[in-house]
Amino acid sequence: MTMDVDDILKEIGEFGPYQRAIYVFMSCAWIPGAFQTLLSVFVNRIPEWECTPCVTTPTHACAWPVNPVCGNATHDKDEYCHLPDGSYYFTHPDHTATATLDLICDQAWKDSLVPSAFFVGYFFGCGVFGAMADRYGRRISTVVPAALSIIFSALSALVSNYWLYLVLRALVGFGTGGFGLCAFVLGNEFVGPSYRSATGTMASAFFSVGEIILAFIAWLVPDWRLLTIVITLTQLPYLFLRWLVPESPRYLLAAGRKRESLEVLRKVARRNGRSMPDKVTRSTSVVHPTPLPDPFSETESERTASWGAPGDHGHGARVNAADAPCVDSRALVADVESRDADFDGGEEDGSDETAKYGASTVLRHPVLRARLLIMLGVWFANSFGYYGLSLNTGNLGGSLYVNLALSALVEVPALPLSSWLLDRLGRKRTTGGLMIIAGAACMVGLVLPDTSAYHVPRLAAFLAGKFCVAGSFAVLYVYGVELFPTVVRSVAVGMSSQSARLGGVVAPGAVYLSHLGENLPFLAFGAVLLAAGASVFCLPETLRLPLMQTLDDVDGHVEASRRHSRRGEERLLSERTKSQDDTPVDDEEEEEE
Repeated sequence: MTMDVDDILKEIGEFGPYQRAIYVFMSCAWIPGAFQTLLSVFVNRIPEWECTPCVTTPTHACAWPVNPVCGNATHDKDEYCHLPDGSYYFTHPDHTATATLDLICDQAWKDSLVPSAFFVGYFFGCGVFGAMADRYGRRISTVVPAALSIIFSALSALVSNYWLYLVLRALVGFGTGGFGLCAFVLGNEFVGPSYRSATGTMASAFFSVGEIILAFIAWLVPDWRLLTIVITLTQLPYLFLRWLVPESPRYLLAAGRKRESLEVLRKVARRNGRSMPDKVTRSTSVVHPTPLPDPFSETESERTASWGAPGDHGHGARVNAADAPCVDSRALVADVESRDADFDGGEEDGSDETAKYGASTVLRHPVLRARLLIMLGVWFANSFGYYGLSLNTGNLGGSLYVNLALSALVEVPALPLSSWLLDRLGRKRTTGGLMIIAGAACMVGLVLPDTSAYHVPRLAAFLAGKFCVAGSFAVLYVYGVELFPTVVRSVAVGMSSQSARLGGVVAPGAVYLSHLGENLPFLAFGAVLLAAGASVFCLPETLRLPLMQTLDDVDGHVEASRRHSRRGEERLLSERTKSQDDTPVDDEEEEEE
């Protein structure tokens, strides 16, 4: 009798002490990932400045008139652009690359290109190293991008030419994208099916922790060059991955290296204080990937009972890293999980029913085309709003360090709350509702004056928007996976994820609008989130509906969604009527009757 990896993990421990150690270590890769992603918040901010003292003497007259800006400016914004040269100076020019590289006033647009270049590199890094992980293994594909990220990040701290700095930051994004993707895959491939849902979504929490730590490190190390070096050093432990973490047993099995896979599983069992199953130790044919039914073919209740949440990994799932179109920790969880389900549903002989379907299939189908177009906008809006708000912390006034730390803290409760709402309000209401609230919060920030008196209300609106967009981003993949049949699910989710990448690239441009008006970034984020959130309500509800397998299931799925919505409305009306009937009647009304 043959066994797959998950069968063995159920015997030796699905998430034992050894697997927990591996998972935490590999998930911590998202902490330096957060450092690199949001480094520009501190490095590319508007430098602090002061007016140059001017004293008129009998032999010397001031070269510039007294300007009221000097007495009224906050000195952390770019009012100096309206002053004559020589009438101001930067108090700490070594604190920002903006001052060092002279990215001020009419050159400020160059500043916004730096984080955009990082996201462009991130996009290509995911694709290149994802393919490398499937061909050469998870460990080497984690070490190589980590090394590249370290080298290019260190070099970026030493240069004094803007264009060279821009290229280096794009290369840092290239390494960071591959590093985060492969680390996530390696850490989760040691986890059994019962825990895979929780461990997959926890990657977001590690990213949020990284944001908080970055704010503290930036406060301790204000020099931008030294700060870049410090956060670069946090990736060094992953260069020694070969001696710290074994290769993924799932990858080894898929690569035909069955004995090595078994040795890794024996090590896991030994570290967990367990023994390998007798039927494995007696067998000379180690382990085999047993083809099992696609978990997406089950009903939601069955899937929830088995995996803990919709969209989780299937039995014996091996993450196909090359097919995982990552954006960040949140979207990466989505893409990897959707790909796992399709992998499990494939035949052992390598034939794949989904191979004959592609993007053109989705675009030719009127129902799926409409869903895809909406989801492209929704994914774009979530990424645009999430990263845009994070990068916009420097325009809120007050302490930049406190602002970023608070924006990360509000993300922590957003994930469990949004997951809880999914099964209470449904997919459509939760996703669309959170996005609309996030957009409305941004609009509140738009109308509030940018003065010290309104700092707290503006910060509260910002945090409310960040909380809601983090929640909608976290649960978006559940809804996206359920909207498409298995045969085109990977294609649809992949295209949606590409749209989210574009949102990350464009977000810094929206932050640049603050040079034209302090609150204009709020207008951009709010308008996009509101429009995309409203479009979600054009989609069907998928709560408690079985997932579609083929294109023929789409029409039935649409009708089932309508019936489900009508039953939900009738049930709600019935509950309200019953509640009114149970209301006690006043004594006077009883006497009149």
